[in-house]
Amino acid sequence: GMIILMCDQGKDAAQNKKFAAIGADAMVSYTFGEASYDAQYQKDAMEAALKAGSLPLLPSVGVGFNDIGWTEIRTPLATADAHKEVYQWAKDTYLPKIGEKYKSQDWFDNFVFATTWNEFGEGHYILPTNVCGFGYLDGARATFSSVAGTDDKAHFDVEPTITQKKR
Repeated sequence: GMIILMCDQGKDAAQNKKFAAIGADAMVSYTFGEASYDAQYQKDAMEAALKAGSLPLLPSVGVGFNDIGWTEIRTPLATADAHKEVYQWAKDTYLPKIGEKYKSQDWFDNFVFATTWNEFGEGHYILPTNVCGFGYLDGARATFSSVAGTDDKAHFDVEPTITQKKR
């Protein structure tokens, strides 16, 4: 089968019903906007979508929305700790709420949407950068992976060599 995900913040109950009517299985959010660098803001946005009902908004964890590439105005990005906090909350609190409310299907019991890998133009990215190194990825690893454990010393990060950086 096919899973149909709509991209929306999920706060509008009427819109959620329209998505469900056309066969959508769930929603994910590309971003919750500039204020979503704040962990509590992201949690509140997801809770609002849960209250709007009729179609689940799957946990959508981001770092903010810094559109300096378009506006030349810098806005804050989440710290690695704040980003990890939202992942942990999504795993421990939000996913169980979705399961209870929607009698979840197996495919989204453990589904968390990380927004986004490399969206530099809109300033939300989780790949390793000078902003916080591997911090965003380390938070996801520590929250969801049992292979490497939660100890930061239990894994290693590969960085470009000086020669590679000069290219």
